[in-house]
Amino acid sequence: MAFTAMSGSPAQSLPHEILLSIFTILTILRPITHYPGRFRPGWTVVTHVCRLWREAALNSGGILWAESISIFPDTALEEILRRAKRVPLSLNLDDICLYPGDAMMEHLLRRSKRVRVGFYSRVPTYLWLAQLAEQARPELKQLVLHENPQSRIIAPYFAEDFVLQAPALTHCTLSRCVPLAAHKLRALRIDSAWEGCPVHEVLRYLSAFPLLEDLHLCLKEAISYPVPEAPFELRLESLRSFVNASTDCSVVALLPRLHVPSTTDLSFILDLKADDLAGVEEMRNELLKLCLALSHSCRSETRPHNTLVWDLRCPVPYLMRFTLCDRHSQYAIHQDDGLQARPGGTTQIQISGGCPNMWPFGCISRDALTDLLSAQPITTLCIPFFGLYGGSDLELDDAYEPLKGPGLRNVTELIVHRPSHHFFSLLSRPQALDSSFPLILPKLSRIVIDTSFYGQTLMSESEAAEFAIGNYHNCKWISQLRKALAHRVAMSDRKLNRLTFKGEKGKGHMECASRFCERLTGERMKGFEAFVCEVRDDRV
Repeated sequence: MAFTAMSGSPAQSLPHEILLSIFTILTILRPITHYPGRFRPGWTVVTHVCRLWREAALNSGGILWAESISIFPDTALEEILRRAKRVPLSLNLDDICLYPGDAMMEHLLRRSKRVRVGFYSRVPTYLWLAQLAEQARPELKQLVLHENPQSRIIAPYFAEDFVLQAPALTHCTLSRCVPLAAHKLRALRIDSAWEGCPVHEVLRYLSAFPLLEDLHLCLKEAISYPVPEAPFELRLESLRSFVNASTDCSVVALLPRLHVPSTTDLSFILDLKADDLAGVEEMRNELLKLCLALSHSCRSETRPHNTLVWDLRCPVPYLMRFTLCDRHSQYAIHQDDGLQARPGGTTQIQISGGCPNMWPFGCISRDALTDLLSAQPITTLCIPFFGLYGGSDLELDDAYEPLKGPGLRNVTELIVHRPSHHFFSLLSRPQALDSSFPLILPKLSRIVIDTSFYGQTLMSESEAAEFAIGNYHNCKWISQLRKALAHRVAMSDRKLNRLTFKGEKGKGHMECASRFCERLTGERMKGFEAFVCEVRDDRV
């Protein structure tokens, strides 16, 4: 549309600032090359439309330049830099037409506030690192350097004097450990395995970043020796989250020397494989080491938790995740896979891997989980997901072990977000080996069926359909819950104090739960009076 053609249009009556804002939003939408039929307006188009569009394209803020700098040919970059004046640049080096060592590339890096190398870069990451380290980068605030997973190039070791100097850097994601001089760094993520590094060297590396708030490492096969004469310890007073994603428990050697606030979220991700009994035993030992370190560290003693969130997603994809937190935090910890949504002070262990015939729930609970939970005053057990829809006897037996352990004997409240008849069947199993505690969760006084969060916000349409067919609409969980409550009364001669239902009425897969609560009124209610003192319907 030419500028003269707009002179009589209603759009001309809009304020100049609004038109500029509209044009700026349109210009930062980059073309979708994967879908030719859905081409969006791009930089090269809008600069030739009209005066207002050119003004937005050439003289607006840093966001426009950040999104568009990489699509121009190198012959136009000099003119672009001249017109951009002092606007900070943001470079995506996946698409840039230049290569490390080019003179124009150095001009761009000198002006860059954000630099990103994605997973599909044509240039090895270490070459970009080499150019970034040639001189100090006082303007650089965010750096993301991924490695192309398809690249077979082995990155060389850094020279002894290699260091990337970025005094203003605050957020950094690296594919491997890189020497940094960035005392203002607040978020550090190293994705690849950090193997065979002595613990005191890891601590010395991290000590260069005293303002760290978020730390994500992948310590693997860390070496705790030779130990210096004066053991090095590190205090990170501002740390909010610490994640170690590894395949073993090498982080155990680091924990006694890393002192963090009691409000720091701790997360340990173990990717363990077990194809035989020897592998299962190795998994048990790794988990035992981690849980022992957590239960005996000063951090655990200063952060008692009263709630266990136990997330079971087996048999596919063979995942177990349990989180220790406070009662009021159990809704917040799974809002985001990252740690930003957590309330502070949680401790989470996530185990993935293994094979369906060797998934060692039993050995985990007998040693590792039992030791960790016994050191905590657990009074609330939350089951957000119980994936045993098939419900083989082997899987149920393995899931049964943690429930009957001593760490959960003081639980008074059970919260279930996705009811499963397989899970409720575990509550009616007697503990034949322990006559003093014949019941699972012997002090249980309250059950909450709460589908308000997980049932609505975390389910895709396919998950909701499968969930409804397998759990709600066949009503198996209802009859199994009644059976479990009857079993408790028969074994202890004591009713459940309260059974509470939360969620939304008459919506999608919740319709069956709605009909069930209607049955609890009138004559149907009399069947529950023998098992429950009070049934509450708190759904909206």
